[in-house]
Amino acid sequence: MISKATDFVHILIANLVAVGDCVVDATCGNGYDTAFLAAAVGPSGHDQLAYWLNHYHLPAPKVVVFNLGYLPGSDKSVRTSAVTTIPAVSQAISAIHTNGAVILVLYSGHPGGKEEAAAVEKWLFELDPKHYAISRHQWINLEGIPPYVLVIQPRS
Repeated sequence: MISKATDFVHILIANLVAVGDCVVDATCGNGYDTAFLAAAVGPSGHDQLAYWLNHYHLPAPKVVVFNLGYLPGSDKSVRTSAVTTIPAVSQAISAIHTNGAVILVLYSGHPGGKEEAAAVEKWLFELDPKHYAISRHQWINLEGIPPYVLVIQPRS
């Protein structure tokens, strides 16, 4: 059953990557996505931080994952922000494999979350649809403000 955003993201990842692919967990929170990505690409794959993409000659990543918001179980005042998220996502989009995807999980139910999500979506909306396919996946019958997923894929 797909009961949360990360379940959906893991299904996407499993359908996009193969053993040996390069993948990136751009936010490296509690390590769950990092562990999933590492298992998906196997010991011959590359699981690196986005920073390393600019400093080493790695293959284009097949998947880059971002979890936006704050780290669960930590100081909620330390969180992502559009000021740094948008440039990071822009770098990921420019580096992604032609058959890959940049996946964002947006947690917007915390202070600053709605503003970050709105800014990211506004920026993505302005990307040329001839070059990028962008989809939104959201639970519509959950209480509160559930997280949602944005998937950015380059068009060939």
